[in-house]
Amino acid sequence: MNDLVGLRKRAESGEFTPYKVLTLALDGARTDELVTCEGEFIHAWTDGTLVGITIKFNLAMNDPIDLDRHNPIDGLRFWRIYLSNTAQAGKTLDLLIAREGVKSNI
Repeated sequence: MNDLVGLRKRAESGEFTPYKVLTLALDGARTDELVTCEGEFIHAWTDGTLVGITIKFNLAMNDPIDLDRHNPIDGLRFWRIYLSNTAQAGKTLDLLIAREGVKSNI
């Protein structure tokens, strides 16, 4: 409970942002585009298809994770992702990225 109180105080002061949502256009294809973000939980959704969208955590040399097969991803601490996708004209990808102490409440 004490950790929750501390987390709440940090969030209310603006010192800690518990989550963010990134919206990315899928109009063009990407290969290992760097997205700087920090968390340990990520959930992806789209108005297109997740087929053909992959992410790598922290290093571009890491294995890609197919978002259509592994979503959401929980318990893996990261400080950046590398995003690859096929082009989907007029479609967007939303990524919900949460930090410690938050994902269990989402």
